[in-house]
Amino acid sequence: LHSFPTRRSSDLSELQLESENLSGTIPPIFDKFPYLEEIRLGDRLSGTLPANFCAGPALTEIDVSVNPDLSGTIPASCFSSRMEKIVISGTRISGTIPAAIGMRKLERFEAAETNLQGTVPPGICVTRAKACPATRCPATLEELDFTRSEDLEGTIPPSCFTLASLKAMSFSRTKVEGTLPPLISLPSLTALDLSNTEMSGSIPDSAGAGMPKVKYLELSRSKFGGTIPASLADIKPLQDGVCKLDGDGSDFKCPLPTGFDMTRDPANPQIGRAHV
Repeated sequence: LHSFPTRRSSDLSELQLESENLSGTIPPIFDKFPYLEEIRLGDRLSGTLPANFCAGPALTEIDVSVNPDLSGTIPASCFSSRMEKIVISGTRISGTIPAAIGMRKLERFEAAETNLQGTVPPGICVTRAKACPATRCPATLEELDFTRSEDLEGTIPPSCFTLASLKAMSFSRTKVEGTLPPLISLPSLTALDLSNTEMSGSIPDSAGAGMPKVKYLELSRSKFGGTIPASLADIKPLQDGVCKLDGDGSDFKCPLPTGFDMTRDPANPQIGRAHV
């Protein structure tokens, strides 16, 4: 990649080299491409992302996933308001997500199996300007994945549970805690995985009506308790879906048994008081 002909490629709009068996480090050449919109690199790269990796004024998508030797942090310029897709899964990229993030065009943020730390700021799920009418500036975020980013902590912003565009969300095997908000409104959601976290509390009654399309629901091996609200049994896609809610990770046959007590037995905290 260090021998890439930058002078002859100044009008480049897409750089896709994820299947070229690239190795070595990434050179700081990305401010040479004013029209570059998309970067996809893999799969044996090492070192860190250069500071100017997202410097291109037209850049909207980056994908450096499945580069297990890639480390360092995400350059601050990658969190600009123009960015639509950030995919860093399967790397050793660390650091935190800026608290002042405001990515109103963001569609995908995939950071599974990384070394990201700190908390998820509310701005990652706020994709519309406050003064912008919903009919003109609809929410855009469709996928949010932090699976197995085990140093991620804090609470999930309530705004992440009220996104009309969100289709899949996972914080599985992270250290996030807190409870589900009383209002859940995710009309496009098909998959939710909050298993193996420090989250607790009960499932709100709004969950059923708020997630009418969900067909994969996993809350197992966390600290949720209480009873399963009747509204979850009314979700039609779950009739043929996967439901994992109890302490030992067993699959419940869908539709869910309403009134089932998910509270853990104090004598055996890994297993719920009742099983199906």
